[in-house]
Amino acid sequence: MPPKGVFFRGRAKGGQKGGQKGGQKGQQSITNFVVASPSKPASAATGSAAAGDDEPQRPAKRQRAGSGGGGATPFGEASERSEGGGLQVEQQQQQQQGDGESVPAAASAGAPRRPASTAAKAPVDKAAFQRRLLGSGPADGGDGKAAAAAPIEPGLDGSGAQQKLTPMEQQIVELKRKHPGVMLIVEVGYKAKLFGEDAVVASRVLRTYTWQDRNFLTTWVPVDRLHVHIRKLVMAGHKVGVVRQVETAAIKRAGDNKSGPFERRMTALHTRATLEAGELGGEEDSPSEGEEGAAAAAAAAGGAARSRRAASSRQPGGPPGSSNFLVACVEEPVGSGGAAVHAVDVGLVAVEPSTGAVLYAQFRDGLMRQELESKLLFAAPAELLLAEPASPETRRLLAHIGEQLGGAAPRLESTEGGRYRREGTALEAVEAFYGGGSGDGSQADGSGGSGSGSATLSLAGGSAAAAASVVAPAAALEAVRRLPPLVLRGLAHLLDHLRPFALEAVLRLGASFQEWASAAEMRLSANTLRQLEIFQNSSNGGQKGSLMWVLDHTQTAFGRRLLRSWVGKPLRDRPAILARLDAVQELVEQGDSHPVLSQLRPALKKLPDLERGVTRAYHCTSRPSEFAALLQQFVRLPQALGVAAELGVEAADSVVTSQAAAAAAGTASGESGAGAAGSDASGSAGRPAVNLQGVQSALLRQLLGAAADLSVAAAAQEMLGSLDLGAAEKNDKLHVLKDSDRFPEMQRWRAEVAAAEQALADLLPIYRRQLQISSLQFMSLHNVGDYLLEVPTELTKRVPKDWAKVNAVKKGVRFRAPEVASGLQRLELAREHLAVACTKAWQQFLGDFGARYLPFRGAVQALAALDCLCSLAVLASSHGYVRPEFVEESEPPQLHIQAGRHPVVELLLEERREQYVPNDTHLQGDGRRCQVITGPNMGGKSCYTRQCALIAIMAQVGSYVPAAAAHLRALDGVYTRMGASDNLALGRSTFAEELGETSAILSTATPASLVILDELGRGTSTGDGAAIAEATLSYLVRRTRPLTLFITHYPEVCFRLQAALPEAVGCYRMAHVEEEEEEGAEQQQQQQQQQLTGGGSTAVAAAASEAQPSGTATANDSRSLDQEQEEQQGEQQGWERERAAALHAHGKVVFLFKLVEGVAPASFGLNVARMAQLPASVLQRAAAVAARVQAEAEQRQWQQQQQQESQQQQQQPEGSAEAALAQECRQWVQRSLAAGGGVDVAAGRQLQQRARQLLETSS
Repeated sequence: MPPKGVFFRGRAKGGQKGGQKGGQKGQQSITNFVVASPSKPASAATGSAAAGDDEPQRPAKRQRAGSGGGGATPFGEASERSEGGGLQVEQQQQQQQGDGESVPAAASAGAPRRPASTAAKAPVDKAAFQRRLLGSGPADGGDGKAAAAAPIEPGLDGSGAQQKLTPMEQQIVELKRKHPGVMLIVEVGYKAKLFGEDAVVASRVLRTYTWQDRNFLTTWVPVDRLHVHIRKLVMAGHKVGVVRQVETAAIKRAGDNKSGPFERRMTALHTRATLEAGELGGEEDSPSEGEEGAAAAAAAAGGAARSRRAASSRQPGGPPGSSNFLVACVEEPVGSGGAAVHAVDVGLVAVEPSTGAVLYAQFRDGLMRQELESKLLFAAPAELLLAEPASPETRRLLAHIGEQLGGAAPRLESTEGGRYRREGTALEAVEAFYGGGSGDGSQADGSGGSGSGSATLSLAGGSAAAAASVVAPAAALEAVRRLPPLVLRGLAHLLDHLRPFALEAVLRLGASFQEWASAAEMRLSANTLRQLEIFQNSSNGGQKGSLMWVLDHTQTAFGRRLLRSWVGKPLRDRPAILARLDAVQELVEQGDSHPVLSQLRPALKKLPDLERGVTRAYHCTSRPSEFAALLQQFVRLPQALGVAAELGVEAADSVVTSQAAAAAAGTASGESGAGAAGSDASGSAGRPAVNLQGVQSALLRQLLGAAADLSVAAAAQEMLGSLDLGAAEKNDKLHVLKDSDRFPEMQRWRAEVAAAEQALADLLPIYRRQLQISSLQFMSLHNVGDYLLEVPTELTKRVPKDWAKVNAVKKGVRFRAPEVASGLQRLELAREHLAVACTKAWQQFLGDFGARYLPFRGAVQALAALDCLCSLAVLASSHGYVRPEFVEESEPPQLHIQAGRHPVVELLLEERREQYVPNDTHLQGDGRRCQVITGPNMGGKSCYTRQCALIAIMAQVGSYVPAAAAHLRALDGVYTRMGASDNLALGRSTFAEELGETSAILSTATPASLVILDELGRGTSTGDGAAIAEATLSYLVRRTRPLTLFITHYPEVCFRLQAALPEAVGCYRMAHVEEEEEEGAEQQQQQQQQQLTGGGSTAVAAAASEAQPSGTATANDSRSLDQEQEEQQGEQQGWERERAAALHAHGKVVFLFKLVEGVAPASFGLNVARMAQLPASVLQRAAAVAARVQAEAEQRQWQQQQQQESQQQQQQPEGSAEAALAQECRQWVQRSLAAGGGVDVAAGRQLQQRARQLLETSS
């Protein structure tokens, strides 16, 4: 059986009908058949090929060749022959696939063709051919994108001269040269064809068959499924252009291009970032098709792991609520000289064409590019535009950022940055764009059609005036001039990039400019986003197991996008945080009983993606059905939200105007310009107000007022009245717009069509009288034509001789009168002009909506904020969640959590019906601000520190938190250094990653930050690691002074820092219980028995000494007794070490996951080794080595202490020995208590002996 998607049909050579010989040839082996006839397969002879996995094979219709290119349809759906010879294959030495198997070049056009059975004599590698046929890999070993971008060149014949190209082939070559780097899909009839390397690359993604047809390598897909296949190619990372006919058959016949081919142009261009904003946006496919496209994207990217999770990864148009940012990156090196320059100034501009959001930032970044990485992780771009020249570090980061985002990597495109490097050139380009008139649909006065003559644009965001204003080009230009220079250069590059897509207007009027990070928002570093698993888990890149998974209970796609922005940029402003918390609290307490709030979530659940809908309408890419449904949603919004309108109500306590609502939403929602869609001040005075009686939260009142803006509903109703809803549902642009004086061209051609139809209708009575047939009627036949006259067979003698016979059946003959033929030409020409006029009228109608875009967008953003607040309210209703309390900004930084829990781990444990162990946290900026945490491996240290950070982030997002109580001051940032992983793609080792991240923390953290360092220094030797850990922690505690959680396995770090700074540093450990297994208990009993047996001589000696008379003991006897006691103590310590070794090897450590004060006695790494099921012999050996190493370390430590004590005694004057000994005793007691009850008996005996000697000396 042939592979799926490959079809063959046996046909006689050169004939249109398959003969017996051709049918027999079609039954032979698939491999021999195709390879044996490379120049013209039987399937290619009939114009048929694989249509893809989802489309049945269609036989090509035979059409008559004509000089005018006329076909069977008015739109020129003629065969390739009508274009002058067909779509022929490129004459070249083809390397079809990565296995290097060559396909013979096509024969010349006039050369005879051999039968398939005799064409190939060489043996065929069938396995290699199957791999090549199914597109197992690109020919160059890459992803094929560079090959697809290559221009198509004509092939050579046997003499070395270029083969003659048909007129259509010349069009293809010229289009490829005109649009370099674009994969072109050419519509030819009902087929959408690709040629040359485009066909090779596309066939691997679409899994279609590619064949040679004279001068071009060709593959095709059905036009009616083109949107599906374009999505697959775009998801695979290609830039896809669609080439269509721009003239119809009737217009062509009436014009000057009667004998030439149809004029074709690239009418659409698609990439990941622009797909949803273009003509294919809003297309709904079945889940299987979406998953298939995602899998195809992953396969084209060449990653097995990526393929496994591609179906759930972020893809354009795939998961609802995903963003498709296009990010332009411009950088400038800092300093000059011969040495390598690593620090750079970076300018970023990100635009989401389908939503109108624009972010910008300029900053200085170091060698690790951590600031750039954090901003890219937040935006999760679908496409990157890099201005060259760029540094290798930046280029490597952009090329591999997809590995951290999960799913398919962003498409990376480079552009020449030299044209805007000269000072002033970027500003000139931007000024030309903003000063270029009102091409974006705004009116001549610059007001955008809203009636506001003094509109402004606040690119910094956050002001109420900007939130309610309407952008005018002049005001926008003035604001753009204040942008940083590198941002201006990035904006200029974005304008150049978006112009071929016709989407650049979003940067003029529709965009909501906002800074990437402002002073009013918490800063989350790249490590924080990744290591705390804010947006995706670290195991497979999915959302489950992340903080977003816990918080996301949104009902709409636009609400989900806004919630992601809230989580990635938590608030720092205390009033704004409290406003969100007040809204969430009211939704929790009254959401089910309130007449307005109770209807909020059900109303949101029914909404489509309104944000992308209004932006697509602004881009004039909406379909009639999509736009009509959009307007209907806005008309129904006030009623769906349960907000009643009351004319003339002015009470400030019960109503809020839509302008004020939009302004407040922009500030309180934490989004710069989030309410930048309000309306003008002049038009709000007489506007009906909405009744919000009973809603207490100021934020809820503002958002509900903006979402239920009655002026928006009225504007939607007005535009809806101009549409024929029945035609809109069918996407019938010919009839969707009702007759109006606004579209005179459309009215003119409608009248012309009606006149042509009436002229044809007037001919029918004449023909009835002429033929004397009273029942004569015009008829239409599929694929034959309209206005045919069927005359009964017995009456055909009455038919005039100038009537053209069309066809005949048993009961009659069909004719076409010459007057009808001329009338049909007039009608077809009028209809095609009407189609063009209706398309222009529809674009003009959508352009009128562009003048009202901002109020509509403001209502959508208010709905998005309401959806986010409802999502947080759902979480707040969960058991064990409380409202966090924020202290005044004048208070010192602090974080106090009572019985806090990890929000993600708790939810995962609940799925397994397990419970999370809560812990308290107390960090105070002017007190104990640092916790040094030790404990067993897998004891819960990292989980505890992540819990603290996530609770702080959730609180500043405006969410309730999983704790019994939480009191904090708003933090300005959370910085983490956790885990141990290298980054080979970026050339970073594990230890280099550790130190690079630590360096960034030390340079950016402030006293109002939360810093988490997990096992710093483990990437190098123990001595160096402990030194770096202690020095770093000392720097943080003494100089930077942030709230710090420091995890370490170096207990000496705890002792020294706590001793030096007891008021600022506290030592904590994760509690555990040590249990011995049965084997370990038996060994311990045996060791105790051996100890008792071996200690008999000592007992006898002790008894003999006691039998001596009192007073006969000498000084030598007392010294021998002390020696015996020391020996016993040494044996006791050896037995303790053996017991510890046995416990390490055979014991069990029970984790209590409870944070208590103190230092952990050990890390119990052997316990983890046993849990990992290492062999018993390995565990025994490791336990013995650990015991020996510990004993040696203790011996060295004891010797060092003895030397230090002796030196101190020699240096101390007389009379201070007692004080020194007392201090040492106190230190010994403190160490014993900190060790959790473990006593250093040898050191205690030494102190006791020294005390005796001191007493004897003093006496």
